[in-house]
Amino acid sequence: MLTTAGPVRDEQLDPVDPPEGAAQDREQPLVLVVDDDEDIRFLITHVLERRGCRVLQAADASTALTMCDPNELDLALVDIGLPGMDGLDLLRTINEHLVDQHVPVVLVTARALASDVATGLGLGASDYLRKPFETSELIARVEAALKIKRLQDQLREQNRELARLTMTDALTGAFNRRHLDEGIEAVCRAAQRYGDPVGVLMIDIDHFKQVNDRHGHQAGDQVLKAVAARLKGCLRVGDTVGRWGGDEFLVLLPRTDGPGALALAERLRAVVAGEAIAVNGGGVAGGGAGGGGGGTAQLRSVEGLPVTISVGVASAHSPAPAELIAKADRALYEAKAAGRGRVVAA
Repeated sequence: MLTTAGPVRDEQLDPVDPPEGAAQDREQPLVLVVDDDEDIRFLITHVLERRGCRVLQAADASTALTMCDPNELDLALVDIGLPGMDGLDLLRTINEHLVDQHVPVVLVTARALASDVATGLGLGASDYLRKPFETSELIARVEAALKIKRLQDQLREQNRELARLTMTDALTGAFNRRHLDEGIEAVCRAAQRYGDPVGVLMIDIDHFKQVNDRHGHQAGDQVLKAVAARLKGCLRVGDTVGRWGGDEFLVLLPRTDGPGALALAERLRAVVAGEAIAVNGGGVAGGGAGGGGGGTAQLRSVEGLPVTISVGVASAHSPAPAELIAKADRALYEAKAAGRGRVVAA
């Protein structure tokens, strides 16, 4: 058993080999070791570095807090009995600085009082390690804490991806109808509170049915994705574009008056029409899209398919969401009735 008294020499350390492939399987974990005992810091650092970890050392809490952002850590090993700010206060401070994640903290203590450990666990510590300790116990507790950290990171990423999927149209990558409905409600509530204008653009891809009929639904999907990308590329920070349904898109413009919304609509129309969209379409050999039975499906290239959009523009101060959308929809109908490929403001 290793004790906390006296210098720790290399020959006192249990032989420890890093797990096979550990360094290659993932980025080296970053571990913060905070202990006022230099020998303990040396021992823990020696063991963890041989396990493939990167280690930062500090003799007190104040130094530890200046060494790195707690959000960058994978694990902290903290002595409860630190001079000045003790380990429990450091644990509180680490938790206060965390943003959308958890960093496991293993308390290292020579104190006999179970209440200290209980307080630490109540504050969110993941585990504790009593001095004196053996290297095998240190390794086991560290690896358990790092495993939990990896699982929590994976879960957090999965939750983020799930949240993204619930807001996003799978085909175009633009926001979906549900997110647009929620966004319009939120923006209009804020506008009603502060008296701001809100702009809405209702956009329709002209003659989209003909794209599907002549070149196949695969080509139609590619047109939808290309148009969505061009729309997103023109928007400002804070603007939102989403697929309203079928071949219609809606652009939500917070704090945007009529002239501003109209100017952006003209820009979007020009960008979409400015360059033809190259697509691959699925045709039917011998019969085309409307040919008779017996044909075999073939992939044909359509170079430079021209695409235009019609845009209806609406803007109002402190608007009601349904009224604003209805105005943009009526303006879009007028743009299509007037010949398409144009912008009409309500």
